[in-house]
Amino acid sequence: MAEIKVILSGDDAAANLPVQDSSSASSPGSLRPRPELLLTENFLEAELCESLIQASRSAEYRQARFHQAPGDEKGILLDTSTRNVKEMIVFKETRALVAKRLISYKPALEAHFGLTLGECQRPNFLYYPVGGRYVAHTDSADDPEYPDYVRNRQVSVIIFLNSQADSDAAEGYRGGSLIIYTPNYKIGSDEPGVRVSGKAGSLVAFRSNVFHEVEPVRAGERFSVTSWFA
Repeated sequence: MAEIKVILSGDDAAANLPVQDSSSASSPGSLRPRPELLLTENFLEAELCESLIQASRSAEYRQARFHQAPGDEKGILLDTSTRNVKEMIVFKETRALVAKRLISYKPALEAHFGLTLGECQRPNFLYYPVGGRYVAHTDSADDPEYPDYVRNRQVSVIIFLNSQADSDAAEGYRGGSLIIYTPNYKIGSDEPGVRVSGKAGSLVAFRSNVFHEVEPVRAGERFSVTSWFA
């Protein structure tokens, strides 16, 4: 197993990190508030990532759903204009393997976020085709009409199974960046957020009540796993 390397923690910002302000208009040296997140390389080794991609390709799938925003009609909705993602129904042994890795990393997450975490919720294996996206949303909610498993989420984790290409000639998917916003973000605001480029085997963790989105995939296929700690 490759050595796990934490490459971004809180407000740290090294020039070679695959994280950038998503606003191209930012002037050199300008500082913006950064969301609290933990970005870790080599969480999963390359061979395992490839194996999980193959497991996803061979699995049945369903169109991923989402919970409606507070104030609107409650329920789990299917709307590809909001979330155009396929959830791959992998074997329970495959899901358990990833869950075990995540549970072993819980102490590091607790130390970073200063939280006492509970259960690791079931990992979801996700496939974003060309056009796949998920508009800005949070993974938790205070609204009492939401189910307990949503209201109890404290930390969200995303594992990238394949890498985002940095040019049209490079291997990997294009587009599909993860953008994480600060806690003050409001829908419709001009906050640029922080764009996280996918790198196979990397894990990014952030508080579940923070808005985030996945930009549309322009080319290729994006594979990832997401889970939450209560």
